[in-house]
Amino acid sequence: MNNKIQNIVLGVLAVGLIGLTVAYTSLSQNLTINGTAKVAAATWDIKFLNLTQKSKSGYAAFPTSNALTASGTTISGNIGTLKAPGDSLTYTFDIKNNGSINAKVNSVVLGGLSCTSATSSVASSVCNNLTYSIKYTDGKAIAKDDELASGATKNVTLTLTKANNTNLASEEVTVTANPTTINYIQK
Repeated sequence: MNNKIQNIVLGVLAVGLIGLTVAYTSLSQNLTINGTAKVAAATWDIKFLNLTQKSKSGYAAFPTSNALTASGTTISGNIGTLKAPGDSLTYTFDIKNNGSINAKVNSVVLGGLSCTSATSSVASSVCNNLTYSIKYTDGKAIAKDDELASGATKNVTLTLTKANNTNLASEEVTVTANPTTINYIQK
């Protein structure tokens, strides 16, 4: 009888185990995710365009050779000549986002001016009385986080001015506009 009870108990346990297995499998389910994505072609292309000599005042003169030019990401060349107090030279140019990604200004470093001549005190005096600025044409400073949407253009003004309350230079002074950098990043 002991064997019979044991067999019955084992049979009941086996049926119970099979029942639990069936119940577990009926209560479990697999979820599957399948899909595809694309990475679209994009372009990054911000550059200087349309540099023009806008205005001059006083005895200032635009250069006749090696004039300031815009070429891609660089503006370089001879800005011109200032002679008397109040002289000023102004250029305008565009910064255009020809790319397909919106951009914003990450940093602006205005390089400033350096002056050299036969007499360092003359060079220093001239440099201290010059103003060099790069701003949007509406007068607003170019600043961090300024946006430049894809396809958009910002018009910019570059101005070099000799202060009104200065003396005439007693010798020729070479003025160098140190590199100004406008760094754009993805918006």
